Amino acid sequence: MEMGGGGSSSFHAKIGWFLCPDTVGIYQVTGVGFKPKRVTFYVSLAPGAQKHFYCSMGLMDEFGNQSSMTWAGKKKHFRGSSSVNRAIHTTNEKKIIVEASYVSMDDDGFTIDFLIVNSFFIIRWDAAGEL
Repeated sequence: MEMGGGGSSSFHAKIGWFLCPDTVGIYQVTGVGFKPKRVTFYVSLAPGAQKHFYCSMGLMDEFGNQSSMTWAGKKKHFRGSSSVNRAIHTTNEKKIIVEASYVSMDDDGFTIDFLIVNSFFIIRWDAAGEL
């Protein structure tokens, strides 16, 4: 089966999540089962921590392209923000509170570099690629 954009019949996908680390630096996700061609991230506050609205979505691909956007709000104050050079970029009404960049797509997962961390956030991801 040929899919648009050069896909193939050996397409695979996997979803997962992790809590944002509480220290900056390299973070590896393993056990994916294949080398991703694209990873999409969805970032939000962990359950029970929701006092305000924070939501972001980002992606990175096998070529190192990455971009993200975020929406945040509290009462009548809302803010949108985006980054063309970060796979994860989440803001509150005033500053960046979670941020990470592409490092690599690995044989069994992917690696990102956290530059700003906040352990109250969950990073959900889905990866797509070929065996």
